[in-house]
Amino acid sequence: MSAETEEIVLREWTRQLGVDEARAEDDFFGMGGNSLQAAELMAALSREFGTRLRLAVLLRNPVLGDLVKAVVDTVRR
Repeated sequence: MSAETEEIVLREWTRQLGVDEARAEDDFFGMGGNSLQAAELMAALSREFGTRLRLAVLLRNPVLGDLVKAVVDTVRR
């Protein structure tokens, strides 16, 4: 689940930011992400995982690696 989750989060992250790649230590807002893109990212992830992922999850975990961990934790509940 974790590798698959990481792949999905990475795909949606790069799609929202319009970049080709990202590293685990990259910060969403540091890469130019804005609040609208953040909301769209979390909505896309919520659809992908079939659970509600609040915008606050990204705001508390703006670094890609941390976001993946937070999503894994949320999806497991």
